[in-house]
Order: sequence, then C-alpha cells, then structure tokens
Amino acid sequence: MLEVRRFVVFVALLLACGSSKEHVDTPPTTASATPSASASSAPVASASTSSTPVPVQLPTQISAWHPLLYRISGGGKPSYLFGTIHIPDARIAQFPDSLTKAVGESDEVITELPLDDTSPAHAMSVATMPNGKSLSSELPTALYARLKDVFVKKGMGMAFPMLEHMKVWAIAVQVTLIDHLQELLGGAKPIDMVLHDSAKVAKKKTSGLETEAEQLSVFEGLTKDEQARVLEQTLDQRDKDLVSGSDPIAKLMGLYVAGEETPLITELNAGFDLKRPLDAKLLKRLITDRNKIMTDRIAAKIKTAPPHTYFFAVGAAHLLGDDGIIAQLKKKTLTIDRVQ
Repeated sequence: MLEVRRFVVFVALLLACGSSKEHVDTPPTTASATPSASASSAPVASASTSSTPVPVQLPTQISAWHPLLYRISGGGKPSYLFGTIHIPDARIAQFPDSLTKAVGESDEVITELPLDDTSPAHAMSVATMPNGKSLSSELPTALYARLKDVFVKKGMGMAFPMLEHMKVWAIAVQVTLIDHLQELLGGAKPIDMVLHDSAKVAKKKTSGLETEAEQLSVFEGLTKDEQARVLEQTLDQRDKDLVSGSDPIAKLMGLYVAGEETPLITELNAGFDLKRPLDAKLLKRLITDRNKIMTDRIAAKIKTAPPHTYFFAVGAAHLLGDDGIIAQLKKKTLTIDRVQ
C-alpha cells in the first residue's frame, strides 16, 4: 500500500506554517530551565557583523525526547544535522539542552525550505487547481463521493466546499492529516519554524536547502491518473486504520520522539511496495533524488571558505537508511556522530 505519510511532512509545513515574517516570536522560557551557558549568557549580535556564534533561546529540556541530532566533522569547523518532523506535538515543544547548544554554536540555520519566503497565499495558490476545474470535475464520481463522505463523517462537511478547488495530491494529504488538523491549525509551530524563528531572534542567518518550486515539482510531476490513485489508496488506508483503531501519524510521532533510528526508518518505508510503478516513482522523486541533491548542497556548504558552523534541519525520513543523507555524507569522507 502506498504510504502518503512520507510526503505529508512537507505539505504540512508548506500549507500550515505560513511566513515567519508574520510571526517571529521570542521563544518561551521558564524559571526552572537549566540551559547551557552558551545558550543563555552572551549578548545578541548580527551574524553578518560578527564571526562569534550568537546564543539562542530555545525551549527547555524534557527527558522523554531523544532528538535525531548529529555532529558533522571533517570539512572544517564542525556543523550539525538534525532530523525534524513537520507536525507540532506537545512532547517536542520543549527542546533538550543538546539541541539548544548546537543551534547556539551555529552561524547559520538551514531548513529544507527558506522559511522567510514561504507565504500562506502562495502555498495555497500552488495547491489550487486552475480556474474551471474542481475535485468534482477531475475525480471519478464514486471517488469524489467517497472523499466528501470522509469530511462529512469528520464533522467538516460545511468546510468541504472550500476544498473543492484543491489539487488532488494536496487533498490526499489533507485526508491523511484530517485527524490532526486541529493541531496543525491551532497555532502550534512545527520544529522547523521554531528553530528558524529562534535563529531570526538571535540575528543568525537563515536559508533553505531547497526552493519551494523544487519541492512542489515532486507532486506537480504526477499525472492526473496517478494523483487519483494516490487519493484512492489514501482513502483505502484510512478505512483500514479506522477498522483497526490505529493512528499512523500518532505512531510515527511516537517513534520520532523515542529517537530510535531503525524502528523509525522501518515505519517510514513500510508503506512502499516497489513492485508498484507508482510507489517506485514516488520513492525516487520524494526521497532518493532529493537526498542526493540535499547531500551535495550540505557538503558544498561545509566546504566553503572561510569555514562556518551550520545547523541543517531536514525531515528525518531524509537522514536515515542506505541512501539517506547521513550515509551519503559519510561517502564524502565526512564523519557523522550522534549527539547524545
């Protein structure tokens, strides 16, 4: 069964976060916090005028979360690689000291997307069908009725007309996330946005490894029939989950919080049947091709002169596995160590 969860993470970030220009807030602190000295003492200065890393105030430590945080060495100054998940969760609302320290030591924070430029209006425009087209006109009648029924049963029937002109790949993602839309739309920020906004507050440089256009090309390259099949298989999986009482997003979040690499990548890969041409195409476009591009760009950054300390934050699905960014960086003679 095709696993849509692999590309949910990007669309959740793109469609739910909006532009950081509209909401760069100072991250919360607590009186009982025990941040490291590098994260709490030095004055804030612009990264463009000083080579000294600027401290960053991030949320305080909890013991349950084991972040996928790695140190990259062998290319000049050490840098950091962090596996994110683009859906908010209360268990990761507070950051461990190791993560706070790594960001504080970094000169530049680089997320998948350049979050300064991502706007809700543009994100919605690229996920919207051209004029004259709608879900009812583009989908087979039975599939359209089945889709609408999901929103009606979820108590969102009145909102469904607002989704009528959403592209089929985007509505498939909404179906996957439908049980968690309240979390996404409730104002909580995904990790990527918290990191980015914290870096902006500390006057650090921020950028992205990919452009929005590059990421969207993954979905825009699917044919009309392929998008319909993605939606149909998403609905099939939802039906199975309802019967079994399982919540795949909640399961994925639990594995992410635990920080165990093998169970997490196993779960992420579980839904791909490479005997199916569409599954193989999506795996290549969503993960394999992008892993190589991001690896090359990370390596190029690390080898720039004069050397800087970078903090790279990308979806955890891209880090792990035989063709993941970690394995590919090691092939470029870089050393990758997990930060405890």
